[in-house]
Amino acid sequence: MTKDERKEYNKAYYKEHIDYHKEWHKEYSQKHKDEIKEYMKNYRVENKERRKEYSKSYYNENIDEIKARMKIYQKDHRKYLKEHRKIYLGAHKILYDAIRRGDIIRGPCSVCGSNKNIHGHHEDYNKPLEVIWLCAIHHAEIHYNK
Repeated sequence: MTKDERKEYNKAYYKEHIDYHKEWHKEYSQKHKDEIKEYMKNYRVENKERRKEYSKSYYNENIDEIKARMKIYQKDHRKYLKEHRKIYLGAHKILYDAIRRGDIIRGPCSVCGSNKNIHGHHEDYNKPLEVIWLCAIHHAEIHYNK
């Protein structure tokens, strides 16, 4: 069997048994979830520049398609985004007003204890006065890791 014939055979076999492969992959991913997560985290750190260059080149090569997809996404999600933005901005305004009036006092960062550049992190925007006080660094970490 030649190399090309072997490739074709493998493709056909995979297509014929695709349900088995999907199920196997799903089980493997669940079983090794933490290992995969750690591997991907390390990969992103070790290949930061390579990934950045790839993203730039992909964007530049596919800019029209990306813009078309974004236009469709924004149209489909405009109502949701508008509602979410109202809740998000409303929570920030209520918290800011309460701080300005003196009803709430900014506390130190709950992670490192710093008093510089403190942000109020909302776990739930429907509870605008329930915040966790974090410095800018730890606030960014929480949002990045979500």
